[in-house]
Amino acid sequence: MPDLQKFGAVPPAIPPPAPSEAAEPKPVTVSFQELQIATHDWRTDCFVGRGRTCDVFKGMLKDKQMVAIKRLRKDPVMVNRFLREYKSESTFLHQLQHENIIELKGFCTGLKELILVLEFAPKGTLYDRLHGWENRMKIALGAARAIDYIHHVVPGPVLHRDIKSTHIVIDEEYNAKLIDFGNAIYEPKEMYCNHIVGSEPYTAPEYKRENRLTTKCDIYGFGVVLLELITGRKAAPEGEMRITDWACVRLVATANWPMLVSGMIDERIRETVPQNDMIKMMKLATDCVRRDIPERPEASDVVSRLLEISCLEHTIATSIIEGENTFESNHEPITTNET
Repeated sequence: MPDLQKFGAVPPAIPPPAPSEAAEPKPVTVSFQELQIATHDWRTDCFVGRGRTCDVFKGMLKDKQMVAIKRLRKDPVMVNRFLREYKSESTFLHQLQHENIIELKGFCTGLKELILVLEFAPKGTLYDRLHGWENRMKIALGAARAIDYIHHVVPGPVLHRDIKSTHIVIDEEYNAKLIDFGNAIYEPKEMYCNHIVGSEPYTAPEYKRENRLTTKCDIYGFGVVLLELITGRKAAPEGEMRITDWACVRLVATANWPMLVSGMIDERIRETVPQNDMIKMMKLATDCVRRDIPERPEASDVVSRLLEISCLEHTIATSIIEGENTFESNHEPITTNET
């Protein structure tokens, strides 16, 4: 890893233990000049997007490899935060190797720059790309597998702390890649943090209310992502209810809530989604955003349930529609009131 001390004080990061699997090729140092050439001197047509602390460009390295180039902004007010997030992200991405986590290709610290060179995901983020049901299921499953990996496969666990749709990017085959480990930490199964990071409305209520942090906070954020996938709505539309509140209003206080799900599905895919899949996906999403922490599933359970849904025969859940209400019996109303 590059020596960042010359850029200022950086709080020490505790990296996760290296996975037991054989290590992948290490990221390499890339010169600022090569990145300048790759982006045609940071030309606007190479600009991909602007994050909280960085600008992202696409570019082709001299080995003809297309990459995403994450260049941290030189903001004197935010310099310590930028340095901390850069060191955290580069440390975690160096250690975490999984097909559904973005790959760190290299880095640049020349000319007082802090730049990460990452695997390029041409389909953009999940937030930008909501397509057919099968693609959405594939994206959801890939993202869940990445979360399961950092929670249960890597000794730790690793907590991402900022799971949201803009932190899931999509490759050409609609494989999901989890990105942005700038706020990730390697900690025991439960802790209390004085400084809360993350994004509304993906942040779990107990984290905001009590500073209580567990892997279930990542699950809460993923539940909000699932609601976005299912409904096609933004997590926090300007001037409208948050997606969790919007779902709560429609699904609470009715014994026949499964009958309402069809009308909540994104109209772009509504006619192509089997009724049983809709209901099971909505059940999974609302389980993930439950206020009662133990009732939220583990990431491994989320993966199993997504696999079950994606493999279901496309039949209509007639027993539910006709009033047997098998889901309602074990689905208490969700609530998003945080007071």
